[in-house]
Amino acid sequence: MKIACLLTLLIFFLVSRVSYAYTSPDDISDSDIAFMKNSISRGCYSRGIQQGKKPAQMEKVCSCIDMEIEQSVSKQEWAEMIFSIVQAKKATEGSKSASLKIDQAALACSQ
Repeated sequence: MKIACLLTLLIFFLVSRVSYAYTSPDDISDSDIAFMKNSISRGCYSRGIQQGKKPAQMEKVCSCIDMEIEQSVSKQEWAEMIFSIVQAKKATEGSKSASLKIDQAALACSQ
């Protein structure tokens, strides 16, 4: 659960890297999505190290989260989530779906 909360906070923090000029989710680039995925992965490892976890344990958990997210969150869901956060609007169904899948991946992999 702590990993899920961390990932959610990390997403909000990292959005500052994304441009505020977007007018729709279609404006979110592949590099924006890749940046967000990479940042979530790095955040997972960093948090584990801060908590004193062993590198092998973090490799297992973070790799699992990466795989679960890759398999369950579509490009469109990423774009909608990032756009919703950037625009500070009520989350769309797609962004809720992506956030829920990320939280589920974190929960499944940390048990």
